[in-house]
Amino acid sequence: ALTHPNVVAVFDVATDRGEPFVVMELLPARSLAELVRRHGPLGPAQLALVADAVAAALDAAHRHGIIHRDVKPGNVLVGDDGQVKLTDFGIARNVADTTMTGHGLVLGTPTFTAPEVIRDDVVTPAADLWGLGVTLFAAVEGRPPFAEGTMLATANAVVEGELPRPATDAPLADVITGLMERDPTRRMSLVEVRRRARGLLPEPGSRVFPVDGSDSTTTRVRPLPHLAPRAVPPAGPSGPVRLAADPGPLPFAPLTTPPLRRSRSVTALAMAAAILIFLVAAAAGFVSARLIGGQALLPPTASPSTVSDSVPPARSTPLVRRAGEAAVTDVPGAGFGVEVPPDWTAFVEPRTSTSLPASTVVRYVKPDGTTELTIERFGDFYPDQSANDYLDALRETWGRGYVPLQLSDQPSAALPDSAQPIEIGYRTVDAIGGTTANTDWAAARLTYAELLPHGADLWVLSLTVPTVQEGSGAIDLFDRIKTTFQLTR
Repeated sequence: ALTHPNVVAVFDVATDRGEPFVVMELLPARSLAELVRRHGPLGPAQLALVADAVAAALDAAHRHGIIHRDVKPGNVLVGDDGQVKLTDFGIARNVADTTMTGHGLVLGTPTFTAPEVIRDDVVTPAADLWGLGVTLFAAVEGRPPFAEGTMLATANAVVEGELPRPATDAPLADVITGLMERDPTRRMSLVEVRRRARGLLPEPGSRVFPVDGSDSTTTRVRPLPHLAPRAVPPAGPSGPVRLAADPGPLPFAPLTTPPLRRSRSVTALAMAAAILIFLVAAAAGFVSARLIGGQALLPPTASPSTVSDSVPPARSTPLVRRAGEAAVTDVPGAGFGVEVPPDWTAFVEPRTSTSLPASTVVRYVKPDGTTELTIERFGDFYPDQSANDYLDALRETWGRGYVPLQLSDQPSAALPDSAQPIEIGYRTVDAIGGTTANTDWAAARLTYAELLPHGADLWVLSLTVPTVQEGSGAIDLFDRIKTTFQLTR
């Protein structure tokens, strides 16, 4: 859908012997990440050229309703001739499509991912503005702004850590600061980015990037041998032979022109190399997404009836006292204490909703990402809202993926208005592939929760586990934890 001087072009999508392939622009280039690693931070003219080119590319994408979602130095290519182009729209999605992230699943590189993407909020084109800002920061400082060692720690720093700022005398420091705003609505526009970069742009035809002939990462293109023009196949009953429509929706129609002949050994070698490259890329993407999404890297090896062997009994799980704070905007903060397993990592995030008051969520996540204790505080919840409004919000959020359970004597469809704690339970299932009758369902989870009214606030304490751990001591662990929860002020 995109044709722009600063975007690596996709010319066509077609098939060869039933297998799809993509015809893309060949760009002898180095990535911005490699350029900075080899030659250090960019100068003013270099940075302005990158900022202007990437902003122009993103503006073209956004005009077509496409969000890149993974803007980073590795996806910015600097050609041997000085051209700057944005590439790898591998996780880009049209805003009209279904979301590519399920609940708790983040795709992309956490160091350069916008906070709202990590929080699984609504993703808008402003997410690319954050990516551009972080990319420019890394280019001018020679290091990424967020690099906390582990992916989870990095994601937490992006969401709630102190925002790094470039040196005040750094080129385009005001642009980088304007783009790295956690509030998407406050980020500098692409038009403004280009306007501020204009004064630093080099003269047309100037070579501002170093030429490193020894750079092994630069693609060197050998001249093609002279090829005689191929004869155009005669028109068949349905007219001339055509390539698939760009971008060629699956399934692809097979080409009717005979494929180029090649030896069996060359074909086998090419197929083996392609399969290896695909498996490595798929494995890397899978591991990144599962880690950031807080999910186990491997599926459970035991059946549901024996899964309890892989989950320690609740009574044998040690607990330690942890203190937390759930401050809500315009509502005085409230501290709490709770006992959780000692190796669980804490995350804090503010949350907004169209149907409920603003809230703050404190998460304690098991190292393997399979289990999560959540403490959420809604400020000024009562008397305008009720417990049933909370249930309605759950149903609205999950749609057909929400299945309520009946715990004790509490009804599953409605909750009593009471100042006493209310226990609820529900299963949630992520939808993969849309919301039609053909939707595939995956990543089922079970949540035990307790609603705790306190003055005008509503506190929700919940434990979420994979459904295969139901009956494996999860509810006993939750019963232990909830008895330790106390408000400290």
